[in-house]
Amino acid sequence: MTQSEFNLNIQMGIEESVTFNHRIQFHQKYENKNLVYTTNDQNIIKSHGNLIPSAAFDSLVRDILKNTNFIIEEYQQGQLIRIGTQGNYGGFADLMIDENPSIKFGAISILPSKDVTSTKNLNILLTFYENMTNTIKQVTFTDDDILSHTFTIISRENICEVIFKDNLLFRPLTTMGVKPIKVKNTDLMTYLSLKEPNIEKYQSNMMALDNNLILQCNLMEIVDIFKFKTIQGKRLFSTMIRGPLIDKEEIRRKQEVVRFLSEHDTDRIENLLSFYPDLIKIAKRIENGRISLNDIVFVYQVLKRKDQMYSELKHLVDVMKKPEKQNLFSESAGSKKSSDLQDDEFSYETNSLDFSNDKNVTEFELPGQIFIYEEMIQPLEVLSFESLIDKIEEFIDTEESTIKSTTEAIQNIKIAKNELLEQRDIETRRIAQIFNKKFKIENFTIKISRNDYNQKFFKENFFVERSVLKAGVIFTTKILNDLEIKDQELKEIELKEERKIINHLIESLRENLNGILAFNMVISIIDCYCGMANRLIDPEWSLPIIKDRADLLTNEPLSFESKFFKETFKTESDRFIAKDAFHPLVRECIKNDIDFSFSILTGPNTAGKSTYLKTIAIIVILGQMGCAVPAEKCEFILRKGIYMRAGAHDLPGYSTFMLEMIDMARIVKNSGSDSLVLIDELGRGTSAIDGISLCIAIKEHLQKMKCSTIFATHFNDEPLFFENVKEFICAETIDGMITFKMKEGIAQSLGIEVAKKLGFPKEIIEFAENYY
Repeated sequence: MTQSEFNLNIQMGIEESVTFNHRIQFHQKYENKNLVYTTNDQNIIKSHGNLIPSAAFDSLVRDILKNTNFIIEEYQQGQLIRIGTQGNYGGFADLMIDENPSIKFGAISILPSKDVTSTKNLNILLTFYENMTNTIKQVTFTDDDILSHTFTIISRENICEVIFKDNLLFRPLTTMGVKPIKVKNTDLMTYLSLKEPNIEKYQSNMMALDNNLILQCNLMEIVDIFKFKTIQGKRLFSTMIRGPLIDKEEIRRKQEVVRFLSEHDTDRIENLLSFYPDLIKIAKRIENGRISLNDIVFVYQVLKRKDQMYSELKHLVDVMKKPEKQNLFSESAGSKKSSDLQDDEFSYETNSLDFSNDKNVTEFELPGQIFIYEEMIQPLEVLSFESLIDKIEEFIDTEESTIKSTTEAIQNIKIAKNELLEQRDIETRRIAQIFNKKFKIENFTIKISRNDYNQKFFKENFFVERSVLKAGVIFTTKILNDLEIKDQELKEIELKEERKIINHLIESLRENLNGILAFNMVISIIDCYCGMANRLIDPEWSLPIIKDRADLLTNEPLSFESKFFKETFKTESDRFIAKDAFHPLVRECIKNDIDFSFSILTGPNTAGKSTYLKTIAIIVILGQMGCAVPAEKCEFILRKGIYMRAGAHDLPGYSTFMLEMIDMARIVKNSGSDSLVLIDELGRGTSAIDGISLCIAIKEHLQKMKCSTIFATHFNDEPLFFENVKEFICAETIDGMITFKMKEGIAQSLGIEVAKKLGFPKEIIEFAENYY
């Protein structure tokens, strides 16, 4: 961007648009219908009169594209140079990239069904557009009438807006929290004006989560506790946490990398990561041809550091080549928690992996070394930027960030500019003889102090004032003015010649674009693993043991004995058990042991029931990412979906009870024996009888489906609700005081005790105590 300011033209009509025009110095803002655009933080336009400062341009564009439906157009000298919308950032894509998962734009259509008798199942075509990669992905599947599977994909892929044409889709899309837009044609390429996007079939091998759970568990806030060094590393983790893995071997593979890094000194690698900025923004500018000389030097400096990272990673794994036979879970630094687990739980059949064609890999002993080599070192070995670096060095002085005089045209310009400077010096020496006072040369003008200025003297010597201010007087002469004009003409010619060289380098950068993006991804993977490894160093965190259904057939006992219940359930290996688990976002959180298969949780409000449920969800999500979890020890069965109903979110046009039922309908339709279901106080939005009846019916259904479930409830005096349930968990209280610890049992209602502590009138308390 230049130092010029921008004029903003907001047009209100059938299609709302925002138009930016920028010229040489400044611009007047045009308003239609007195509409002034206001950002979340400040009214940029009002605060600067009719001008938009260039420093505010980027943030203004980001805010408009994220929070409105406006189309943004930018013009230069009357020519449209870029356009962007909320669904298709277009030429503004580089401004929209940050550490968060990219926002996607989707389209949904209902396809004709072969089964004309079915009214409950819908054939859905879901298409969504990924701005950052210019890719359209599409998938066809059968869904229920409330679009449960659609909601899972929309949540996982962070789809915030959806176009549709079938009226049947409006209400379910509204309840998902996305913005539905009714259109006549759901073709994304036409709607978003896309040019040659990549088209791929959407495939997913990830856990089913939805936006309700992501919001309730504050998953995006959990990202911040990992202290990643790079934007791209944080963005990768933010994307991973929306879709944990469901492949046990892939999870254990990641665990081995995290374990290895936690047991070895990675300070040099982490310090080096700080020198690798996010290259995706630059990549978008390369695609659009809007890259500057400074951007090219920036890319050059980053790519030159590739070999540094390669050397550090090689050194990390090379020091462990062919080690003496050792226990993977020794008491070395960072591995203290692993020693508490059974060794064979994490052992790998490394001999079964085919590394016969790679001499380097066969020298490694630990699984973590092998996977670090495969995911980090080997990609860096393959990536080569030598020819690109040589070409940049040929044309650019990377120390000074200037174009070298490599062409005859630029050489002639340099000679001509030097001649102009010589003529300027001759003229200034002439002026010095006449003026006989100190002055300062500024390009092709002269500056003197205000006290040395004499208007009569200036007229006699044909000096022309440019500005007369308290700070000083700037003047020129006819000769200096002519030289300045010639210098400006040479600069324009020079800029055109430099642009030719930059355009030539842009073509070379485009040829290497896939490699640049691959390098950026490798850096994000390294940062992501290092951030997860640093969590494992914390003695309160551990890597969980995760089993699948095949492991359950072996009838192996649990890796450690839970003392939560008086009756131990050793025969039930399909259990979730954890020691000293806690919610990572709660300060000074009370730690709890957790042990359940299907449990009823009771206790008063503010006793920690919701936090207890969220802790379980967070542990499973982080665990199936291959990450450490907030517990001293933990073991659970692999889950393909987590379904949570907690709290009451408001939505215009929907009652609390309606939203509860929509959520529960999704849960009961999608949950199965490989699901984890967490329900917090269902039935509060209707009568007590209806609420209890629904809770009992849903409980029976979940038991029949063999879902691992915790059902938090206030209906602790209803016998039917506890029928056929072995496990009861309650919030502990001592003398009416909540301890935030969970124990075995059924809690007593403390509603009247709470009313007493809040100072309710005595007659109300007595009436309440004698009511039943």
